[in-house]
Amino acid sequence: MSIQIPQNKTVTISVSKGTENMNKEVVYTPAISLQAATPDDTNIVKLTRDEYVGLYQKREAATAEATLAMCRVVYEAKQVLNSADFQTFCKKIGQRDEGSTIRKFIAIGKVQPRLIAFANQLPVAWSNICAGCETRC
Repeated sequence: MSIQIPQNKTVTISVSKGTENMNKEVVYTPAISLQAATPDDTNIVKLTRDEYVGLYQKREAATAEATLAMCRVVYEAKQVLNSADFQTFCKKIGQRDEGSTIRKFIAIGKVQPRLIAFANQLPVAWSNICAGCETRC
């Protein structure tokens, strides 16, 4: 499938100010999404449906493992760093040290050693993992 995207377009707009009418030409470039601007990949190796299912599940488990590992880092930092260093750590990772996200990361990180064996059965999103924890997130 090929999408034809116009380069620049010139449009004439009429502007009225009091009794004066003015025509102005404006040149604009239409916006296009990254997805629309990217051609389809034609070098994909075809797999069977079951192979795609297995590959998806493998990636899903890897994502859950990465989430658990990330939360464990936050938990360990909270346990080891002094308050000022932990606050700076949180700022550097784009979080607030007293925020709900960090609180949830700490809760997941604490139980990470128990959850890691079940990574292939866990939801991918950390917020859903937290909802499954027995601790109040």
